[in-house]
Amino acid sequence: MAMHLTGLKTGSRVVVTGAMGWVGSRTLGRLATEHEVKGLDLEPGAAGGCVVDEIDLIEYEAVREALEGAEGVVHLAIASRRALTHLDEHDYAAVEIQSNVLGTRNVFEAAAEAGVKRMVYFSSLTIQLGEPQRRWIGPGAPLRPSNPYAVTKLYGEQLAWLYANQGRLSTVAWRLGQPYPVEHFSLEHMRDPEERACGITAGDIARGMLAGLSADLSVFEAPEREAGPAEELPCGGRPGFTPGFAVANLVSASDTGDGHGYDLSVARRLGYEPAECFTAEGPVPVQSLRKAIR
Repeated sequence: MAMHLTGLKTGSRVVVTGAMGWVGSRTLGRLATEHEVKGLDLEPGAAGGCVVDEIDLIEYEAVREALEGAEGVVHLAIASRRALTHLDEHDYAAVEIQSNVLGTRNVFEAAAEAGVKRMVYFSSLTIQLGEPQRRWIGPGAPLRPSNPYAVTKLYGEQLAWLYANQGRLSTVAWRLGQPYPVEHFSLEHMRDPEERACGITAGDIARGMLAGLSADLSVFEAPEREAGPAEELPCGGRPGFTPGFAVANLVSASDTGDGHGYDLSVARRLGYEPAECFTAEGPVPVQSLRKAIR
């Protein structure tokens, strides 16, 4: 089965994992304005007017059945520390590995077997935030996971590259910033330029989802660069391209300029344009600002 490089058309069938989480519950409705959407989660219910079916991603056959007929998959599901506060450190680590590693593997394999045309995988900026100097995360930023969760997200990126390199599944991997607002990332944090530079609103996350599903990866070519040690890594520490695979930062705009922040040049090539900008007073519409941002 040939891998699809062109993006999905409006009205495609899209399955979203982790649909009842913070991101999923706030974006499914927007996604459903352009596609036929079904959610999957450990907790069944409804979000954004979409049905969310119960599933445990550890059970491969259940995942394979749930993805039958899907044209696109948005993989959000993770082990949530906030939902598992009753577990001690070691028990939580076991659940995190099961969900973020084995569960992610099952989603990729099931998607490839089901003939899914496009995967949108939500990685995390934390895969680079272990770097001591991180005032500006550009295309050449090294991979420095800041915690075990970040290591599991990097695994997902490498898995996405592997499936694309094998010609089995095309993926756009977004290195997601800090969703806003949540209890540990609120208005008081906006006074710190480094903090607000990594923020992203639910609206901009939804724009990233839609861009990832519709991006035409056939138009990209590998960037020219000198061979070196970084070439040994599939991602090379850089948001770059291999046929059927793209990885890029996903944040809202900010008023911090190049002093603090995350390069969005690759994201824009994928069709993402932030509509909201973080300031010291919180997010505002981009068009309301007169000065150029990022």
